[in-house]
Amino acid sequence: MDTKFEKNSSQNQGRIVKGVGGLYTVIPDSDPDVRINANAKGTFRHEKITPCVGDRVSFEYLDDDKGFITDIAERKNLLIRPMCANVECLVITACAESPKADLYMLDKLSAVAVFNDIKVLFVFNKNDIAPADELVDIYTKAGFETVALSAANAHSESNEIKRIKDFVRDKISFFAGASGVGKTSLMNILFPGLSLATGGLSRKISRGRHTTRATELYRIDDISSSTYIADTPGFSSFDVAQLKLIPKEHLLEAFPEIYANSQGCVYSDCTHTGEGSDVCNVKKAVEEGIIPLSRHESFVRLYEEISAIKPWN
Repeated sequence: MDTKFEKNSSQNQGRIVKGVGGLYTVIPDSDPDVRINANAKGTFRHEKITPCVGDRVSFEYLDDDKGFITDIAERKNLLIRPMCANVECLVITACAESPKADLYMLDKLSAVAVFNDIKVLFVFNKNDIAPADELVDIYTKAGFETVALSAANAHSESNEIKRIKDFVRDKISFFAGASGVGKTSLMNILFPGLSLATGGLSRKISRGRHTTRATELYRIDDISSSTYIADTPGFSSFDVAQLKLIPKEHLLEAFPEIYANSQGCVYSDCTHTGEGSDVCNVKKAVEEGIIPLSRHESFVRLYEEISAIKPWN
């Protein structure tokens, strides 16, 4: 086989796109059409390091598309569930109605993303059934990019679809959305080379569907060779485990618009949760409409939820 990387050299670079039972699929940088089935070196186990999907790795090419992972590059972030490293974008899909958006869940998801240095795009679907103007206003004020559309009526060349494609271009992106929001329809328009099965993404193949629950990245060649997407079955699989990783003292930073208005409170230890507008700048910004009420309510609820988590939980 004529490869574009060196045999018996540990200097080959690539990215893990799948991992099942200690066997990892690596896409080499120098030959993105090849899939290397690789084991990891034994010392990783002693160092308590587990390779995972999204990792940038060095590998030794052996033969017959087999390899051996020798090193893992420093990670930008690491999500626990789903397990994935170096996630760069989260596309959150919701609706104004049918089903009505759960604002607390949206805020919880976006807080996890911001804390992990993941860019967030809110896509409000079914805009033909119920306009998402209020949702767009809330999350635009919060500093996020937003798109409102009707996936049922959209096409691949519409401005809204192009904006989403531009957002995920050259990045690793996860899509999250509650059941019934039309995420499947949206993703099929965005990525026609893939089909969304009940349990997750699967490539269109003649002998059936790939239905494994393992996290897997899919390269979107029609956007770019460095664009990868993954799918999350629902909200709960993405956010619950991550919440425990946000220290209470850093929750403020996960709400950009609240953080921006948090300076100048009368008391230096202001928590921006129960204080009045006469002493708290955040509460004053809420009363003046600068910070949407729902966002502050979510902040307070999350603050209390994180405060209740015990170190041994």
